[in-house]
Amino acid sequence: MAAPERADGDQQPAPGRRLTILLVENEVLVRFLAADQLRDVGHEVVEASDGQEALSLLEAGLDFDLVVTDIRMPGRVNGLQLFDRIRSRWTHIPVLLATSHGPQHGPRGVDYLAKPYGESQLLAAVQRAARPRD
Repeated sequence: MAAPERADGDQQPAPGRRLTILLVENEVLVRFLAADQLRDVGHEVVEASDGQEALSLLEAGLDFDLVVTDIRMPGRVNGLQLFDRIRSRWTHIPVLLATSHGPQHGPRGVDYLAKPYGESQLLAAVQRAARPRD
């Protein structure tokens, strides 16, 4: 079955399960647009403007199916540091790293999303990153 076609002619991935996603992005417009695109297909999205805010949400006990984070962010905790902390403390949460610099600047074996990205790339990367691992 083909993916449904959107009114703008772009195809979106076939729907998967509904996810609760922590979206960490310091660029306000990028974060708002990505959050809207994820919500439009039924995902619940909690937004954080930086790594420290994301850690505070995780430490408060909020449970997420996926964390989508930019690698380069200002502040005390960048995306790679956030990834490391999630891997050490919340090992069950997959992480999708968004970057305009390519995966060679990050850890191996992680799902990446190339920036800038469109809606179809975002939705496909989210489904790929959230798939059950063996």
